[in-house]
Amino acid sequence: MSVEASNILPVALPSRSFAEGNSFENYTARIFGWGLRSSARKEIIFFFSVQPIYFKITTASAIFSDILQTAESMVINNTVCEDIYELFVPYVTPLKLCLDNSGLSGACIGDAGGPIVTPRPEDGKFVLIGTISFSAGPCGYEMPVIAARLSLYLDWIGFYADVAIDD
Repeated sequence: MSVEASNILPVALPSRSFAEGNSFENYTARIFGWGLRSSARKEIIFFFSVQPIYFKITTASAIFSDILQTAESMVINNTVCEDIYELFVPYVTPLKLCLDNSGLSGACIGDAGGPIVTPRPEDGKFVLIGTISFSAGPCGYEMPVIAARLSLYLDWIGFYADVAIDD
């Protein structure tokens, strides 16, 4: 089945040699999602800073993007996420990636499941390294993003998608 079109292209899976054992720390990553629009992010930051963390999906549904958004982020050391998410330390495992979410450009509410890609050093081709899981803070504001690390699932993906994973 082909999913290619003028505006849709598949992303490459990383080779085992690139992905396995690579922390991706200090790699620039590009994230994608259908979450809150950037124009709505200031409203959400204000909402979260003044009131308890409380969010009605029906209220915010009108401000979710109907256009795929993208932002750059930096993969940071998992110990940063462990320190910040002390209550969730068992959740911040080697199966996860930790991404810097500072500034007003980053993962937001509704972006969970979105891909995280990074260019391979040898040729600049983008490869999938993870998917967005969650952030406890408002959009692009102080709290890092926790993501599922793809490299530990390469065999599973290869088996169920019936694709060969390069060594």
